Amino acid sequence: MKKFIFLSLFVFSFSYADILDKLEKKLSQISSITAQFKQQTFMEGLDQPDEYEGKLFISKPDTVKLEYSKPVKQIYFLKGNELIVYSPEEKQAVKTKLSDQFIMLKIFKTIASGKSLKSLFKLEKNEKKGTDTLLVLVPKDQKDIKKFTMLISDELNIKKMTIWDKEGNKIAIEFYDFEYSKNPLNLYIKIPEDTEWMEY
Repeated sequence: MKKFIFLSLFVFSFSYADILDKLEKKLSQISSITAQFKQQTFMEGLDQPDEYEGKLFISKPDTVKLEYSKPVKQIYFLKGNELIVYSPEEKQAVKTKLSDQFIMLKIFKTIASGKSLKSLFKLEKNEKKGTDTLLVLVPKDQKDIKKFTMLISDELNIKKMTIWDKEGNKIAIEFYDFEYSKNPLNLYIKIPEDTEWMEY
């Protein structure tokens, strides 16, 4: 009986430890992701976080679209390394290159490109949270980022991403209606002609 219990615990621990590999295998088998999300941005020194809602679209090989709907409408459209930030209510659009300050977009782009998350992070530890697993990762090259966590369900859906910088700020994005698909998405951004353009 004691031997059986020991072997059961060993098998459980092994499957629990390799969930990041299972997630990456899942990501390699799909072509797109859609999800609703709620985002909280915590700034050092402020009591209440800024809260946002929207929808995420990721389509291989290189496209990410974030549509914020609350409290204001704003679209982040990433194609390759070119980023467009469009504010329809202000009729303004900014074209820029993806940089380290857009760390969440860099993570989404890594997923879209089919690259391993291990190219950006190394796994520090994992923790069981009910039926979910919390992965704690630390960046390999990002000097301004302290750590990054992902909450993964048993079905390998990404339920939450949280990132901390070294100044004490934090961004937490909680996903729901999360869906993988083997079909790519036809993602585009439509900018009206009367929009004011800026480039950085």
